[in-house]
Amino acid sequence: IVEQGVAMNLAIDVISDVSCPWCYIGKRQTLIEVAAESGLDRQAAEVTLNSDERMDVIEEAKKLSKQHGVTGVAI
Repeated sequence: IVEQGVAMNLAIDVISDVSCPWCYIGKRQTLIEVAAESGLDRQAAEVTLNSDERMDVIEEAKKLSKQHGVTGVAI
């Protein structure tokens, strides 16, 4: 039972293939959604939760889809 007003920490372990464009997109979107539900804005989500990711998600998806031979990616 969770009491209202009590802060809780949530750890999410993501295990994925670093060269898979769908894993990358899914991980990034999950972190953004978790941050949004936590009351953080998108900017805070990208800086706080994805500080180790240097490339823009769209550019990374294009690079990885080209690498894996995917011709169309819905973003």
